[in-house]
Amino acid sequence: MISSFVKCLKHYKPWWVSIIEGLIVQVVEYNSTSRDKRFVAIVNDYPELAHSMRDVLSQSVGAKVLAFTDPRTALEHFNLNYREYAVLISDCVMPGMSGLEFLEKAKETCPSVLTIYTCGCGIYSEDQLRKYCDFVDKFLPIPFTMPDLIREVKECIRVPSI
Repeated sequence: MISSFVKCLKHYKPWWVSIIEGLIVQVVEYNSTSRDKRFVAIVNDYPELAHSMRDVLSQSVGAKVLAFTDPRTALEHFNLNYREYAVLISDCVMPGMSGLEFLEKAKETCPSVLTIYTCGCGIYSEDQLRKYCDFVDKFLPIPFTMPDLIREVKECIRVPSI
């Protein structure tokens, strides 16, 4: 009698266990197909700035943050790992390739990656920037504060609550 009761208990699930299991499956599926891409890349030819931005973002957002000082190296890494990227942040003027060239080539490889363009050289609004290109998702004018940068990146990788 006791063994048949134990067998019955092994197969019995309270109604709420099924609901929780269903929610867990939804969360896992959502995360694996949505913005669970967790690389954020900073491309800036000033190593001190790139590394300080990386350090601040690493502590503030739920992503692995990479810093590149050469846009060509960044593009090579992106082309090999584009499925893992959520956000690209690029400076405007860099040796070898401009920030706009970098972002344009990255968007050609992966149109769904979100891009943030940082510039202080004459482009003062997102509307002005959009007149020239459609591959920049956000514009952050220089000078910007670290809280501004954190806010923009969090907006890009925000995962809606279920």
